[in-house]
Amino acid sequence: MFTVSIDTIFVLVLFAALALFSTFWVISKVAEWRTHYTPESPHIFRCPICLHIFIAESGPSIVRCPRCQSLSEAKGARIH
Repeated sequence: MFTVSIDTIFVLVLFAALALFSTFWVISKVAEWRTHYTPESPHIFRCPICLHIFIAESGPSIVRCPRCQSLSEAKGARIH
């Protein structure tokens, strides 16, 4: 049998606690990353010509359908 000093036990307990907290931190960051991109309704549009639903930038007042390339006003094409 081998002997273990108090210093070694203390270091092992600190290392285990650090590993546990690091694991929880990584899990929370991965969960945050997965939920980071959630499209809001002002970003979801429907083309009035082909009825294709797509996501566009929030800034432009005119959006272009990626399927039929038609232009439409962002106000009338939004899905609420």
